[in-house]
Amino acid sequence: MRTLLMILCLISTIHALNQADTILRRPNCVCTGNITAIMHDINGAYCMYYGSGTYKKWECENREDWDLFLRKTRRRVVEPTCQCTGIVTGIMQDETGTYCIHNGVDKRTRWECENKDEWDLYKRNRY
Repeated sequence: MRTLLMILCLISTIHALNQADTILRRPNCVCTGNITAIMHDINGAYCMYYGSGTYKKWECENREDWDLFLRKTRRRVVEPTCQCTGIVTGIMQDETGTYCIHNGVDKRTRWECENKDEWDLYKRNRY
């Protein structure tokens, strides 16, 4: 009986190790040239450049790796992180949505998260 349990334990360990090798890892985004950031969204990754009066966005140079990753990865929509620029005191969520907050001396200012496209996608596909 003890030998049988040891064999079953060994088989399950080997199976778990084989499963770990089949996990598809997210590829790194390859960008050449003048880049400021590499951004990620539900469609993969892309290269970004922010300059004085210039905004440029282009696909990663290893697009084939990303296409393969996205084809083999089940799409699931998760609540995005609220992105805010400027002076932000916090992030507030209520029944109407998620907002950036600035608590000033005289008043509280709130505005929608600046990654509006991600929040719109989430609202349309969360269920």
